[in-house]
Amino acid sequence: MAAFAYAGTAQLSVVQEDGNEPSAVVEIILREPLPGVFEVHFPQNLPAVQMAVWVRVTLPDRRSFSGAVRYLAPSTLTFRLDPAELT
Repeated sequence: MAAFAYAGTAQLSVVQEDGNEPSAVVEIILREPLPGVFEVHFPQNLPAVQMAVWVRVTLPDRRSFSGAVRYLAPSTLTFRLDPAELT
């Protein structure tokens, strides 16, 4: 059972392997299947995300979740919550 889940519009910001930092407001599904591990589903037409090494998801209520990308597929990525977010 997921500890946190959200479906809707969010700002998806990434840091790519080459240092670029693209950002887009898109429809996502954000789930926390394990404590501190998040899974993000996003539209497949986001090629900038395919080189992501770090991600930040900012929800409309200004809550944000960020961390290093652990797994990346055409429309899904997972990341472990950055320890700085836990304080």
